Amino acid sequence: MSEHGFDATLLTGYLDGELTQADAQRVRLHLEECCECRAELDEMRALADAMRTTPYVVPVDLQWDEAPRSAPSRVLRATGFAWFVVGVVGVIASVIWGLVADGDSDTIGLLVPIAFVAGALFVIASVLLDRVAIRGSDPYRKVRR
Repeated sequence: MSEHGFDATLLTGYLDGELTQADAQRVRLHLEECCECRAELDEMRALADAMRTTPYVVPVDLQWDEAPRSAPSRVLRATGFAWFVVGVVGVIASVIWGLVADGDSDTIGLLVPIAFVAGALFVIASVLLDRVAIRGSDPYRKVRR
């Protein structure tokens, strides 16, 4: 309950035409006497009108494109993911080799971490290359938290 004797959410219900007849009558009578609530209702009405009349522009799909922008970046990213695949294949081969051969798998065991690190470095390099390429045209570069 507010200082006015009714719940303040009744104003929004009144504005939207969602109140019962008794509640709408109670708010209407209160609005005749209270200039503060009339001013608040006018502000709410102006805000609702502004929200209804403001156009929403749907961005084109190209604005959301996350593909690498330059040829070197695409090559670096593809190379990085290829190294990740080599790492995954290395893990699988290492497990199979350990189960089947019960032998020494030092070569495969060394290749797996190298493949994962190389893959990560190539992907990071491609992302950095993209960031450097769009640095000058990024509309959000001046936005601070």
